[in-house]
Formats: sequence, C-alpha cells, structure tokens
Amino acid sequence: MKVSKFLAALLLTIFFTVGNCFAMNFSQPVYIGGLEFTNASMSIFDKDISTNGKISGVFKGKNVYQNAIAQFATGADALYVHCNYRNHEATYFGDKDQSNTVAVKLSANGASIFQIKNDGRIKLYVLQCENKISEEYIMPSALSSDAARKFVCIGKKADGSFVEYFNTDELRNKYFGNINNDIPYVKKVHCSGDTIVIECAQNTGARSEFRFKWNDAQQWFSVDYVE
Repeated sequence: MKVSKFLAALLLTIFFTVGNCFAMNFSQPVYIGGLEFTNASMSIFDKDISTNGKISGVFKGKNVYQNAIAQFATGADALYVHCNYRNHEATYFGDKDQSNTVAVKLSANGASIFQIKNDGRIKLYVLQCENKISEEYIMPSALSSDAARKFVCIGKKADGSFVEYFNTDELRNKYFGNINNDIPYVKKVHCSGDTIVIECAQNTGARSEFRFKWNDAQQWFSVDYVE
C-alpha cells in the first residue's frame, strides 16, 4: 500500500512538473512597424518610424501609390502585409503568399503592429487599429481621438497557417451588444506569463480587463472578462 501511494505521488509530481515546463510564457509587446492610408497613397513605417518598411515591387518610398507587400520583422518572425491603398478595408496579414493570410478591416488610420515573442511554437502579433501610428500601447484618454478602438491578435500556428485569435470589436459585441454608450475602450495591452491582458476604460472612469490565457492542449486562447 505504501509503495502504491508513493508511486501515485511520484506520478502526480512528474505530471505537474511536466505541465509547468510546457506552460507558455509571453514577452511584452514590441513595436515592429505600422501602416496608414491617405486619399491618394499609403505610408509604411518600420520600427524606427524615421525610415520605410521593406516593400516589394518597383516603388520603394514612404508614400506608396500602388499595391504592395510590406515585410515587418525578419527571418522566422517575418510578417507580411498585403496592402491596397485604394481599399484599406481589405488588408491581409500573414505569409508572403496571400492565400495564407488573415483579412483585417482597417480604417484610414491603419494599424501599428506589435510582436509578442514566446517560448512556444507559435508566432504572435497584435494590431493596434483605428488610431494614429504609435509605438506605445498607453492611450492618453478614453475620450481622446487617439484612443485605440480595436485590437486584433493574429498568429502563425505550429503548422505554418495564420489565424485570427481574437478581435476586440467582436468581444465588445459579444459582451456589450450593440450599445454605443460607454462601451469600454482599450487602454493598454500587456502580458503576464501565459496570458495576454487587455486593460479597458470607460468614460465613467470604470476599469475592466479582458484576459486571454493560452491553452496549450487546445492551441488557442480562453477569454475571461473581469470588471
């Protein structure tokens, strides 16, 4: 009996140890570039903002007057964005091959692109949409015109396919319906262990959070809203 209890305890210890070893750890979001649109062109920025991102095709300049493929980051971390300055609502993020991308609807303000590195087999990127290009997640005020309206998290799975993990527009619709009055605005995004935390604020001053915890077995995020 004692031997059986000892073996059971040993197996439990090994189980929890192995489970902890495979727990995902996310780094803090790092700005890698952005893009924005005007009536006649679009601008693509690399992480320094002072120079241009890498654009495929003949035209290589800050203002792009044609379709382009912009590359952000390099090597295995590379993220390609297929852009059309005449139709910014159809912008595709993912692989160099457009058939393996995620369509993201953008406004003329475009998106700032952040990478979240991790010790797993996936690549993660967060798009800060519908506000001016910025290297910072912290917005000055929920009432400010610079307040981020939408965040989209996309990623490259272990099999190489790109997917959309979450979109704050969809979350707001799910948790708050079609109410236009005092829906929480995204204020900041940060990571804690295996969880991506989106801090929200309301015009009343109330604070809340969306927490996206990585589930390694399902290879997806669970969602928890905390007021």
